[in-house]
Amino acid sequence: MNRTLLSGVLVLALSASANAQPSQGSVVISGAWARATPPGSSSAAVYLTIMDRGEADTLTSASTPVAAKAQLHEGTVMGGMMRMQPLDSLAIDKGRSVTLAPAGSHLMLSGLQQPLKAGDIFPLTLTFSQAGPVQTFVTVQPLKAGHSMPGMAMPGMSQ
Repeated sequence: MNRTLLSGVLVLALSASANAQPSQGSVVISGAWARATPPGSSSAAVYLTIMDRGEADTLTSASTPVAAKAQLHEGTVMGGMMRMQPLDSLAIDKGRSVTLAPAGSHLMLSGLQQPLKAGDIFPLTLTFSQAGPVQTFVTVQPLKAGHSMPGMAMPGMSQ
């Protein structure tokens, strides 16, 4: 098989994996995405949806090989400014879903190994108190993705 065809097959396989809904027991992860990072940025946010189809569970940590640290954060908009604070965990109620989204809770990646570029796909492992580690894949969207949401102007935000 020539390199071009092999590369194409690999890209299709990764794309299919990124759009799949990884699950471990009762926890299903879907729609994981991040924005491309501007030059010089060493942090990014990841957004996704967690569905708990069984007993209640708790997201306790996250990790990815593309960043030194992945931490759960809660974002709130006050006076037109985005404020973030770390969360130790995130409860997922039985039979419910929780969406991590711009201007709300998200996973903050710090110490990026390299800039995130639109079209990139990278692995992310979420660890739950009951389900244990669940791996998903994050698709990197263009830098402007999700900026139509209220409160997304984030002057002075650094991590």
